[in-house]
Amino acid sequence: MRLSVFFLLPVVAFSFAPPQPVPFQSTQLFNAIGDSVADITSKTETVIGKADSLLVKRLLRVVNHLPAIVTLKTLAEAAGSSKYGIDIAASTFSYSTPSLLSAPTWLGNVWPLICIAQIASLAKSALASDSDEIDQGGISALTISNFAAAKILTSATPLRWLIATSILSGFGARDGGDGDLTIHTAATQLMSSITSVMAVLGVVAALPTIVPFLSSQPEILAGIGLASLYAVVTREGNGLTKKVINACVVGGILASKIAGGALKLSLNNLISVGTLVTAGTAYVVYEAVIKAKDALA
Repeated sequence: MRLSVFFLLPVVAFSFAPPQPVPFQSTQLFNAIGDSVADITSKTETVIGKADSLLVKRLLRVVNHLPAIVTLKTLAEAAGSSKYGIDIAASTFSYSTPSLLSAPTWLGNVWPLICIAQIASLAKSALASDSDEIDQGGISALTISNFAAAKILTSATPLRWLIATSILSGFGARDGGDGDLTIHTAATQLMSSITSVMAVLGVVAALPTIVPFLSSQPEILAGIGLASLYAVVTREGNGLTKKVINACVVGGILASKIAGGALKLSLNNLISVGTLVTAGTAYVVYEAVIKAKDALA
């Protein structure tokens, strides 16, 4: 039995021996693998960072602008357009006006300009290299303005939506805007200008529904309409775009009256309501043109 103890001594001694060191070649391999993983991780993060800058951020900006794009398409479809409103016919938007102050059809050509300006603005902002050039408030205002404009064409009460469009599209100018005409303000300024003046005329034309007596007094409605137009074109705070649009609208009304024979005067109609309305319209046109000329100077 004692001899067996001596046989076990080497086994016991070996079990308490210090561990053998890892060969140098194995340590080198582990270090090389760690360096490779770190290098791959760094390069991957660099590629992802560039992808974020070149693609993901721009994709997210397109998504930010998507509500305005969708409502622009809604407006185009309501107007019977298949090209985001670029081919809207001038006669698509017909406005209610007093009978003696008819607006010419060609004023409707402003709507394709509005749509073109929106497309240019949204594209430039969404594809900008750094950040959105239109803030979220501007995008929201454009979105809801397009929706309201589409309702002018589809609602049974277009005047209400015409008034709403004039208010909503003018938000930017009232919200501290400087009034300058830029690629990002052109669409809303054009929309606000044309809908504001036509909303005023629409309200005047709707007065007989409130005051039935006026339904048989077109000359009184024309006088109220001219007074309203004068107030619109001479008010303080009109920007360049509004002044030019105002001059175009009242100038178009005068042109329509002249085309309808307003200048064919005789002793019988020299002092008539029609002649007085024409003279009043000419005076409002004069004021509007002076305002626009001063703004352009």
